[in-house]
Amino acid sequence: MKERKIATILMASVMVCVLMGCGNTVAEVNSETATQETSVADDATVTENKETTTKDTDKTSDNASKMSSEAKTSESGKKAKIEASAEDAAFEYNGQTISILDDAQATLGALGTPEREEPSPFSDNGDVSYIYGSDPNTVEYMPLKVDGDALVPDSVIIYDKNVKTSKSVGVGSTEDDIKNAYGEPDNVSKSGSTYELAYDFGSFAVGFDFDNKKKVNAIIFSNMDTFNKYVNTGKS
Repeated sequence: MKERKIATILMASVMVCVLMGCGNTVAEVNSETATQETSVADDATVTENKETTTKDTDKTSDNASKMSSEAKTSESGKKAKIEASAEDAAFEYNGQTISILDDAQATLGALGTPEREEPSPFSDNGDVSYIYGSDPNTVEYMPLKVDGDALVPDSVIIYDKNVKTSKSVGVGSTEDDIKNAYGEPDNVSKSGSTYELAYDFGSFAVGFDFDNKKKVNAIIFSNMDTFNKYVNTGKS
């Protein structure tokens, strides 16, 4: 199923999401000063040389200032990643607020009866994906089974074009829409003509999968506390 493939790729992208440092390239201007050997020079010649040197120095200073200004303009052209809050880990679905940070059983209760259940594409430990809605407009909730049958929140994938994040973007949004809402991503992962933008907000992460038309076709929320405690250490 296409959705399961998208889910696997997008989940992998979000899980390897790391903060990336940005390096700035600054052009260096090297100037050489010729040594002048003079035996006899009148005052007029000395004055002329000083004026020429002053003009060259001012010109070099102006060029350096211009380059610095252009560098700042280029840097400010990218919007910094937002400072997320708990509400950014949630979305509205069928009149309920669904948060990847909430207790798994409480979330399942808020979502109601699923349309169907399938094995989770991210686990071979008997974990289940609870799918709500009808294809292609579905929401897939995937808790993680730990300590026997206890469930913890792991991830949720949104395919439903009617569902929006707290920043009013969703399936069908463009890359510009996402960056205007969330800023520059922490990680960009490409696969053929499709790609993903991933944002790591500490306790949770959000990933956006783009199709070959550069439109969002899936959104994934991941509970990073669960990932770090169970998945990344193999304790589930």
